Amino acid sequence: MRSHSFFSHRSNQLRIAIVLIGAGVAWISGPPGRAAAPRFYADDPIWRDPESQDASKTQSAKLSDQYDLVENSFLGAGDKTDRHAVNVNTVGEVPDSSWFTNRTGPLQKSPADPAALITGPDTAHGPAPGMWTLISRKSEGVTPGFTIRDSAGEIYWIKFDPVEFPEMASGAEVISTKFFHAFGYHVAENYLATLNLDNLQIAPDATIKDEDGRPRRFTQEDLDQILERAARRPDGSYRVLASRNIAGRPLGPFRYHGTRPDDPNDIFLHEDRRELRGLEVFSAWLNHDEVRSSNSHDSVVSQDGRVIVRHHLLDFGSTLGAGGRAMNSSGNRGRRSSRC
Repeated sequence: MRSHSFFSHRSNQLRIAIVLIGAGVAWISGPPGRAAAPRFYADDPIWRDPESQDASKTQSAKLSDQYDLVENSFLGAGDKTDRHAVNVNTVGEVPDSSWFTNRTGPLQKSPADPAALITGPDTAHGPAPGMWTLISRKSEGVTPGFTIRDSAGEIYWIKFDPVEFPEMASGAEVISTKFFHAFGYHVAENYLATLNLDNLQIAPDATIKDEDGRPRRFTQEDLDQILERAARRPDGSYRVLASRNIAGRPLGPFRYHGTRPDDPNDIFLHEDRRELRGLEVFSAWLNHDEVRSSNSHDSVVSQDGRVIVRHHLLDFGSTLGAGGRAMNSSGNRGRRSSRC
């Protein structure tokens, strides 16, 4: 009987200990009646997306602008589930990444430098003086233009203002480029420059695509047709927008939904990225009515010893009331991709 009482007593003690331990674990996980508290780790909050995978095998891809329009306008592209963005850190902010860089706002230790915001992405002063060599015709968009190599060997994409509205699209593009860079997006370096025909030559191997998409030699007649649609100054020169070629191996545009399958760092659905959702707000504010895949650009670059894909926004000529070839005075009537 004594032995039985002893073991019963020990058994009761064990039961009490188990209950207390269980209660302690439950309290650590969250007090009774309250939801479990969020879990934080040693590296919280993350301010830089690691993007640690090698993306050197990512391949270029073409995207039809017409299909992009139909897909996003009528086919319901992208997941429309109402949920929070998935690429924010534990304090609800967007970390720096190949998509976005926090250049202003509460994450900065000091107020934004106005001079830096005015400079934006620019690292040069536009095409170098001297002879420009035309190497191909601009094939995308409605704005006439071509690609040149300046006297320093740098490549620029040249675009003109329409005859009826000189300085309209070029001014809007330079201004809005600064804004979108300040917001945090990766953009091209866009400069205002002057083209004198005496300083322009056509490269012997310059090409243009015919109506069937086949390349052929670029001729003086092709150049004349472009200039006929461009605003010309009284002195015979042309004010142009010179967009510096983006560094890295070009991959083509990105989509505003899904992911790029061969980019191992592209793990979040684009429609669930906070920075791409926020792009809709910024675009509405600046009346940017050409937010579409064809106005984006991915390139493979080296960063901190790693190879990643960097994502850029392009073409801000249809902002601030400018409509590329005409005034856009009736509001935002352009095409916009899914949720952006």
